[in-house]
Amino acid sequence: WAMAEIVGGEVYKLTAIALFLHEYQYNGLDAEGILSPYTDEEHVKRDIARLAEYLERALAAL
Repeated sequence: WAMAEIVGGEVYKLTAIALFLHEYQYNGLDAEGILSPYTDEEHVKRDIARLAEYLERALAAL
């Protein structure tokens, strides 16, 4: 997490998303947004797609 802060920008945001998805893996959906920031599966799908798109771009640049 600290390294993501140093790099900043998109990497910082994507690190936060990855951590939220990790929390979701253990806590599932939370209608009140207390244990998980995800209140519906569409939000989860959107964040997974966002991470996948970034990884695709990063790997293509290698």
